[in-house]
Amino acid sequence: MSGSKLPQALEQPGLEYYPGHHAAYPQPQYLAPPTYAATKEGESGGLGDRTSNKTTILGLRRTTFWLLAVLALVVIAAAVGGGVGGSLAAKNAKSNSDKVVIPSPSSSGTINSASTATSSSSFSSTINSASTATTAALSSSSLSPSTSSTIGSATTATAAPSPIAGTACTSSDTYCGWYLGDDLGWSDYTSTALYYCNAGGLSVNLLSECVGSQCEGPTAHCGTTANAPPSPVAGTACRSSFTYCGWYLGNDLGWSNYVSEALYYCNADGVSVSLLSECVNSQCEGPVAHCG
Repeated sequence: MSGSKLPQALEQPGLEYYPGHHAAYPQPQYLAPPTYAATKEGESGGLGDRTSNKTTILGLRRTTFWLLAVLALVVIAAAVGGGVGGSLAAKNAKSNSDKVVIPSPSSSGTINSASTATSSSSFSSTINSASTATTAALSSSSLSPSTSSTIGSATTATAAPSPIAGTACTSSDTYCGWYLGDDLGWSDYTSTALYYCNAGGLSVNLLSECVGSQCEGPTAHCGTTANAPPSPVAGTACRSSFTYCGWYLGNDLGWSNYVSEALYYCNADGVSVSLLSECVNSQCEGPVAHCG
């Protein structure tokens, strides 16, 4: 080995000679990592960049872009609304100012005085006429002795009834009507009478006093046609002069005042007879035969 000729080292970079070994060989050099050019935001950045141009609008993120757009629309709408409102307010103020009319003192005074005088005169005349009419009505409506005596006369329709037989009354009073009891009061039928005021000034029940020819029934006291107090039950004793014109409605309701209909009359035997059981055909002329 000592006599061998050493190979001459190659003057090449990266080649070194190592004695006792093989011929020189090139030593590998480590490569530096690749460098990439800096890219702007929104551009493709190589294989590792997965972003796309669709995620941005005008260089802004989509979210940022839409937020700015909505904000701009709100600002524009507010500005337009304020302008329209201001113009309308100004127009209304102008129209109101145009409508204000200040009358002259002379015109105002003339109108006010005339209207005041007119209203005052009309009001006073109305009051005077109303008071005059009221006074006249009150004067004419005052009760006079002749009016009260007419009410109590025998030819009147009704007078104030005495609720109980035997109570004090005025001799001119005549109680024309059926007394229906304390709860129901009196009827106002002039064709029948249950009480009258006798000469002694007492209320008399016609059922107890006018029981025959001695009393001509209500005609003597009420001025009506042939009507006598009714017999409450068919078949009871009665006087031949009695004629019961009216429908008997029962002890609680009394009698009706229809002179064209009769439910009872007093026959020749002195017994109350129901026309429903006797006058059922042409043999009896109905109420006409007994009530006229």
